[in-house]
Amino acid sequence: MRHREIRHDPQQADLFGCTDLVVPRTIDNTDAAFADFWRAYPRRVAKGAARKAFAKAIKNGVEPAAIIEAARRYAAERAGEEARFTKHPSTWLNGECWDDEPVANGGRRPRSYVELLMERLTT
Repeated sequence: MRHREIRHDPQQADLFGCTDLVVPRTIDNTDAAFADFWRAYPRRVAKGAARKAFAKAIKNGVEPAAIIEAARRYAAERAGEEARFTKHPSTWLNGECWDDEPVANGGRRPRSYVELLMERLTT
C-alpha cells in the first residue's frame, strides 16, 4: 500500500501539543484497480483519458470490481469483432457502460437470412 504523509496544521495541535506530527494516510488503490481494468478492456487507446474517467467513476462511488467485471464481459462480447467498432475506454467509462445489460448471443450480430440459407445448403 502506498501512503501519503500529511502534516498537521500547526493551529490544530493534538492533545500532547505536538505540532509536527506526521500521519500516514492510506490512499485508495485506484492505480492498481485501473491497471486491472486496462488489462481487461478489449481496446487499449487513450490511456490518460481512460485513467481520468476511471478515477471519476470511482470518486462517484462505483466499485472498481464492478467496472472491471463489466469490462471483462464487454471484452467477451467484442471478441472476434473489428476493433474499430469497439468503444474507446474513456467513452465506455464516461457512458457508465458497466451498467449496460449483457448483449444476447455473446455480443455477436444475428446471422442474416442469406447466411442461414447458405448454411443449410452447404450442410
